[in-house]
Amino acid sequence: MNNVNTLLQAVQQNSFSLGLTWNLHPATVADGGAGLISVIMDGDDSNTKIQAISLIGYLGANVRVMLLVTPPSSIYIVGLIQTDYPPPGTAIVTLRQNSTVQAIADAGSGSFITWDTAEYMPFGGWTSGTDFTLPFDGQYLCIGRVVFSSNATSRRGGFVNKNGTTGSPGTIAGESVQAPATGTCQVGGSGVMALTTSDFVGLRAIQNSGAPLNTAPATDSGSSLHVVWLGPNIA
Repeated sequence: MNNVNTLLQAVQQNSFSLGLTWNLHPATVADGGAGLISVIMDGDDSNTKIQAISLIGYLGANVRVMLLVTPPSSIYIVGLIQTDYPPPGTAIVTLRQNSTVQAIADAGSGSFITWDTAEYMPFGGWTSGTDFTLPFDGQYLCIGRVVFSSNATSRRGGFVNKNGTTGSPGTIAGESVQAPATGTCQVGGSGVMALTTSDFVGLRAIQNSGAPLNTAPATDSGSSLHVVWLGPNIA
C-alpha cells in the first residue's frame, strides 16, 4: 500500500512533465508577427523571450495574450486578454444617409456627406453632421459609397478622407467614374490607413453635372460609410 501511495504522489508531483497537466499563463507579445511569436510570460523578472505558436492569427507587439502551456515544451497563444481594444476585424460603425436629401455643389473639391442614421456604432464617435471620430489608435479599413440622383452629364466621385482633407495624403479610399446614361450613380471605394483618436473620417462627394446635384437617400440603400478596426499599429 505504501508503494502505491508513493507512486501516486510521484505521478502527481510530476504531472506536468508527464503531460498530464496543462497550464494557462498570461503573457505579453514581445515582437509582432504570425505563426511563431516571441512573448514574455508574466512574472518573468528577466524578461526572457520565449516562442509561442499563435492560434489566433497576427498579433502586434505589446498585446496581452493568454498562453496554453502543454508539456513537455509546447506553448500556444489561445486568446487575447488585452482590454484596450476589440478583436481585429471588429466593425466600428455604419453610418447612412437614409432620409436627408443633400445638394452637392457643381465642380470644386466636393462636399462631405451629412449622415442622419448610425445603424451600428458600439464605441460612439458620431452624433450628427459629417464626421466620425475614431475610438482607438491603429489600422482601419474604411469603406464609403455615395449615391447620386440621376444625371448623365460628366463625372461623379466618392472619397473617404480624414480630418476634412480634400486630397492626398488624407484620402483613404475612393474613385471617380463617368455618370451612367440612366439611373442613379453609385461611386466609392475602400482603403486602409493608420488613424488615431484625434482623427475623424468623412465621405466626400464630387460631381460635375453643371449644376447642384442631389444625393439619393431613398435609392440603393443611400450613401454609407463603414469603418472596421484591423488592429493596433505594429511597433
